[in-house]
Amino acid sequence: MKQHLRRTSVRVVLLAMSAFGVVLCTVDAVWSMQEPTEVAPMDKQMKTVCVGRFLLDIPASAQVSISSAAVDGFNIVNYGKETQEQFDQRIAQREAEINVGTNRAGQKNMESVEAIRHDGVTGKIFVFNRRTSHYFSYGERIPTVSVSVNGFAHVNDISFGFIASIDKPESAGSLSRLLAQLQPIEAGTIPKHPGFCLDGAFLRDPLTADQGETIVMFAGLPGHEDLGIALSTIAGKTPGPGLLERNAANRAGPYAFLNAFTSTLLHGPRTIAGMDGDELAFRTRERNFSTGYAFDWETQGTEHDVLHPFVSLELQTGISPNAGGEPVQSTLSEASLGDLWRRMSSSLRLRPVEQPAQAVDPDQQLGLALGTVAWAGETCRQGGWWQCSQAGAHLGVYGGALQLLREGQVVPQALLLPKPSVWQRVRGLQPSFEAATPTGWRLADKRIRGRRTPAAGLAQAVPAAMAPGVDGAVAAPGSTVCSGAACPASGWWRCVDEQAEDGARWFAQGTVLPPATYRLPAGGRRRGAQHDRLAVRQSAWQLMRGAGAPHSGAAGAAAPA
Repeated sequence: MKQHLRRTSVRVVLLAMSAFGVVLCTVDAVWSMQEPTEVAPMDKQMKTVCVGRFLLDIPASAQVSISSAAVDGFNIVNYGKETQEQFDQRIAQREAEINVGTNRAGQKNMESVEAIRHDGVTGKIFVFNRRTSHYFSYGERIPTVSVSVNGFAHVNDISFGFIASIDKPESAGSLSRLLAQLQPIEAGTIPKHPGFCLDGAFLRDPLTADQGETIVMFAGLPGHEDLGIALSTIAGKTPGPGLLERNAANRAGPYAFLNAFTSTLLHGPRTIAGMDGDELAFRTRERNFSTGYAFDWETQGTEHDVLHPFVSLELQTGISPNAGGEPVQSTLSEASLGDLWRRMSSSLRLRPVEQPAQAVDPDQQLGLALGTVAWAGETCRQGGWWQCSQAGAHLGVYGGALQLLREGQVVPQALLLPKPSVWQRVRGLQPSFEAATPTGWRLADKRIRGRRTPAAGLAQAVPAAMAPGVDGAVAAPGSTVCSGAACPASGWWRCVDEQAEDGARWFAQGTVLPPATYRLPAGGRRRGAQHDRLAVRQSAWQLMRGAGAPHSGAAGAAAPA
């Protein structure tokens, strides 16, 4: 009797499993017959999107969003379209919010504000909210200091935020360099130069793998809310177990029960665009009798190669459009999904770039624009006064935050001077250090002599009424005229001798250009002598720009310091 019952139970189980399989097969068959007829032609129309350093072809009707972008530790947020006025108002409000109150140490919350303006990009960088903490290592108490850094940029009518909390305040200046590499992208175009694509903008190279550039693209199809496409890349990631290895471990371990509900469609290695990776695809039978699909391709990349990062491409259907909802029946058949997957995955490729032509840099011909950033170790391309981007309320620079750099010299790595502690002040010590990243310097003034108040008693130009005629002479910027000659054009003239006290002065057309004035050390041994002697000698003057008189009777006026 027991054996009969046992055999009957087995038959019931087998019949139930068979019936379950028939139901699933019937569901699949019915859905295949009901698949919308417009799906196939829709999928044939493709468009190309730029994600990080890669291009991918997806259905033309796909709705794309870019998220989770990050470079050099800064999370990049796309705030969407804004007018310049709206952006300025929002940033002013944010600056006011930061300026309210103090940090945890009771000091002013805002430490520095840096304006950004270059190549159609405007914005500001705020460094604030300094915090001190500590941790223990082998019983030793290690103090730490961190600050918040918020960078906001407006480019091509789109606003971006670069947000980070960093535990090395001296590296906050790296954001200046990053924003100097930000460029707009015209709608519907793909950049041709090396760099990293964001949503509506572009970070041009150089970027390195250790800056950990990361980005994720999501795409969906109208009318197919259960379908999702995702492409993600991570540079500098240490390679780990591959997709196939992880899948095998899961199927043999805690998720072995899934084997009864899934059917493998693709499984094996696959090389795409020269990148070796793993491909996996399977069909899933859900408890509510719905069927879903998942297609995945993944390459682990190379840790130190920014052009070969970790890459993951996914296509999935059967996802509930409601958060936390049960899976739904795939709105695309297995055949349509397989075709879409093959065309999408085969299109993935590294974005081709054009190397800049080896031509004369326009900046070298016309002079660099004010605000141009140079980095320690580079060759200075413009003589003038350069502002250290890492200087702030709590961080000084040896030699001054504003330093004179000569064209052709190597841009220096700044020696940074934090505020000394009370004990260090008592002992007369000044702590100093060099940042781990190259120091950024921003061109603040193209003059190549000191900013100082012109000395009293400068030699004056002879008034026009007493000067010989100029016979209709003209002068272009850059023209040089010797002392004693008639000034050929009204404007600002610079004494070519940097040791002279004159600097830049305004002269009227027709006046006689004066000799240059020099300061000589005071003679004698008078203690506390404060009055130097002045001397004049012939020199030359170079026209900086033509201009009308700054005010009445200003012939020979000195340029404001």
